[in-house]
Amino acid sequence: KPGNWGSRKLSLELGRHNISVNTVAPEPIGVDLFYPSIPRLAGAQERYAVEPTKHTKGVAGGIAFFMSDDASFIIGQVLYVSGGRSVDRAPIW
Repeated sequence: KPGNWGSRKLSLELGRHNISVNTVAPEPIGVDLFYPSIPRLAGAQERYAVEPTKHTKGVAGGIAFFMSDDASFIIGQVLYVSGGRSVDRAPIW
């Protein structure tokens, strides 16, 4: 939730200066190293709708989109980059 609140708050403050603020909220990266070390995330790799190896490209794509002219009217939003994990449940943030 901090990303959502931060994007909205900063958008209100900086919007008058023609600055848009958005947030990209990725799942943890480094699946093979990260997930096994945290008990509540055990088996998380199986919950992705796409291969976790595509995760870094998805995060980069989200950032590139927010930086593009196509996102010029998107302000104060959070883009969850989760490989489909949040389709049937809330993200882990």
